[in-house]
Amino acid sequence: MWLKHKGAIVPCTSGLHASEHPFDALRYAPGNMLHLVKLRGKLTAHGNPVDKVCARERKIVATINAENLLRD
Repeated sequence: MWLKHKGAIVPCTSGLHASEHPFDALRYAPGNMLHLVKLRGKLTAHGNPVDKVCARERKIVATINAENLLRD
């Protein structure tokens, strides 16, 4: 199921966010669930170097509980 955001796409403010690398996501997302996602629609990158992307639509493809990975 695709989640859809209807407002402005502004990193850190409005839209559906994702990070390419899991360790970047750790700075933004609470908890220990790690999701593999697909993005579509308008995309806006954020950071230098880029550490997240804000999108119009996001779909969770797979999920793992990364607690043991985080502890390692």
